[in-house]
Amino acid sequence: MPFSIVRDDIARVSADVLVNAANERLMEGGGVCGAIFAGAGRDRMSEACARIG
Repeated sequence: MPFSIVRDDIARVSADVLVNAANERLMEGGGVCGAIFAGAGRDRMSEACARIG
């Protein structure tokens, strides 16, 4: 399976998957986690995280 490493603003990267090990509860936090939530839209991210538990 091909993959690539990109050095950029994680909230602006177009990707199928972003992996962030900030917390196991999938709750919004600060730093990288906060940037991902802000980039995706807080409501949208919260709903998606709730669906997968």
